Amino acid sequence: MHIGGGLFWALALAGASYEVGGTVAAFVWVGSAFVMWLFALVDMLGDPAPWRTTFRWWLGSFVAPVVLIAPAGRSSPTFTGSRRLR
Repeated sequence: MHIGGGLFWALALAGASYEVGGTVAAFVWVGSAFVMWLFALVDMLGDPAPWRTTFRWWLGSFVAPVVLIAPAGRSSPTFTGSRRLR
């Protein structure tokens, strides 16, 4: 359910971002959301209750490029999920 919902939401993001900013905006937005989705998927696989991670990914997908760029200034970036990236 979480995987299918994520893919469906990515299609909705693609359409909305294309309408607002064209092909480049759609590519950047959906690409960023996809990278975030992969990190969230890793978090969800070991979690007995993945709804929190799903909800955080969904919220982050509205500002996906910012979410991926923001941790770049920190020494130990984290994703919206519970695990730290190293």
